[in-house]
Amino acid sequence: MQSPAFIFYSTLTLFLFLNASKTQNESPTKTIVVDQSSKGQFTTVQKAIDSIPSNNKQWTIIHLNAGVYKEKVMILKEKLFIILKGMGKSSTVIEWGDSGNFMESSTFKLYVPNFMARDITFKNTFDLEMVDDVMTTFTRAPAALLYADKASFYNCGFVGIQDTLTDLNSEIHVNAKSVGLFNAYITAQGRDSDKETNGFVFKYCKESITYAMVDCYGPGANKSKRVKWEKTLLSEEMKKFIYAKLFLNQENWIEEQLKH
Repeated sequence: MQSPAFIFYSTLTLFLFLNASKTQNESPTKTIVVDQSSKGQFTTVQKAIDSIPSNNKQWTIIHLNAGVYKEKVMILKEKLFIILKGMGKSSTVIEWGDSGNFMESSTFKLYVPNFMARDITFKNTFDLEMVDDVMTTFTRAPAALLYADKASFYNCGFVGIQDTLTDLNSEIHVNAKSVGLFNAYITAQGRDSDKETNGFVFKYCKESITYAMVDCYGPGANKSKRVKWEKTLLSEEMKKFIYAKLFLNQENWIEEQLKH
């Protein structure tokens, strides 16, 4: 039986924030073109990234021409101020098929602060046959592993099975048309066996969850057979959820990135 792959694929803006150095204000001084038919400086994404000097202080655009780049890509922490720019998330795809430990199997791994990606799909093509319908066994096949500060993704797609977009040690904000919770659980501690005694305890707390549709259209937006208590929010009403004063943008780093 084919697995019910958890697909996270949407018009997406994603922001990550911890505490790092301020973004450089200067305009990009260099553009690198990647093209599989040798019409650019490089034919692979990783070679273009590797060509950028360590501890670079200026924004560099890596422009990916349309194509499916079958490779794993890793950006290490010394490769600063990179803009990875495709030609549309349906036209420019970075993909690989691997599973298991998310540190090893992720198609795209980001360890550097001050990074921006646009118009690209990150995909893990690994497919898994489940033992049964309740997922007695499963594996991780992340599209992206993010261990980064001040990283933003615009109009990008993430496709994979289980832990599709894995975020480590950072706060995360997702502004997307379609986001799902895996099997309706808020969180899971990632135990490898039901014999393990670790876990999370939510004691004397209250969880508030809002299920709502916002500006949705098409067959999937038909609410005729859904529960009556599902909300429909207007765009103006949605702003209170995604533009709070305590948002991740207190240093205005998002605006600084968008200048480039």
